[in-house]
Order: sequence, then structure tokens, then C-alpha cells
Amino acid sequence: MKTAIVFGSTGLIGKELVQQLVEHRSFEIIKVFNRKEQTYNSPKIQQFIADFDKIENLKSEISGDVIFICLGTTIKKAGSVKNFRRVDLEYVLKIARIAKENGVKAVSVISSMGVRQSKNYYRNTKFEMEKGIKDLNFTKFYIVRPSLLLGKRNEVRLLEKMYAGLMIALRFIIPEKWKAIKDKQVAKSMIYLVINDLPSGIYENDKLLKMGN
Repeated sequence: MKTAIVFGSTGLIGKELVQQLVEHRSFEIIKVFNRKEQTYNSPKIQQFIADFDKIENLKSEISGDVIFICLGTTIKKAGSVKNFRRVDLEYVLKIARIAKENGVKAVSVISSMGVRQSKNYYRNTKFEMEKGIKDLNFTKFYIVRPSLLLGKRNEVRLLEKMYAGLMIALRFIIPEKWKAIKDKQVAKSMIYLVINDLPSGIYENDKLLKMGN
């Protein structure tokens, strides 16, 4: 029976991940760290209200067997590139570093397809995040790179919605690496990687689709 730690549990993938962890018999305790209090019905869940800028105040609670980091924002929501990097890079690495110091053996983190060192702020931020995760030397690290995500978001993203519709219509000719993927499939694949103790590494969208079916 494992203890899972989840950051980003109110996002598209994070919500689904928590639900699947609750239903999974391999997990006894699920620690979720949220900015605001959320309602949960499972006795498995331990909720911690966190100021991510002062996450070290909850350092002793970031302990368990595996940490799932599903944090992520957009430049529109963040308001600036600086704020975007704070969430998608600084928070992620600070949290992962604390978990490693507390003896957490495995980390699973959401990135994005097409990540590489680049002048593009988004890709380069994700590239730095991935490198930082690798450099922490967890016993196992899993970086998942989903394509366009399908699921019910809290906010409306019109361009993303239009693109998703196009990808669904053309799904028979789009390569697996680029096909849109459901939030449930990404969450399932993140758990699958940990439970089956797969090799550390970067897992692209085509592999996530197979594991998530």
C-alpha cells in the first residue's frame, strides 16, 4: 500500500489523477496540496492548504512513496512570462527537491510534447523543468509529454477547443504521437508507470495512449 503526493490536483489532469488514485487498491493515503480548500469524499485523502511561495512550511508533509506534479498554467492566466516560469519551473523543482530530501523514491511530472531547448519561452521553460527533474536523481523519474488534452476544463479555451475538434475529426490520419489525448488516459498512464516500476525516462504521447487505454 503506497502513499501518493499530488500537486496540481485541481487542474484537468490532477482532478482525474486524484480520483483514479482513490479508486486504486495500491494506494492507501493520498496527500493533496491545494491553494484553497476543496471538498473530498474519500477517507484516503489528506488535504493540505499551501502557499506555494512558502511551501517549505509544509516540508515535513511532503513525504510518501511517489509524488505526482501536475502544476501548470498559461501566460494568459499567469499574467507574465515571469509568473508563468514561477509556476511551471520554480514551483515544480522546489516541490520535487523537498520530496527528494524527504526520501520520496519516485516522481511523475507533466510536461508537454515538443519540448526542447529553444528561444520560445514555453518550450524552454519546460526544457529547464525536465532537466531539473532529471538532475535531482530520484530512484525513478517519469516525465510525461501529452499532446492536446481532451476533458472538461474549468475555463473555456476557444482556440484549443476548435483545435481539439479538428484533431478528433482527423484522428484516423494523425500519427499517435500527435493525437489528442483524454485527461483520463494521461492520469492512468502516470499511475501505470509507477505501479509497474517502468524505467525512468520521458514518455511521449503515443506511449501514453497505449498505457491509458
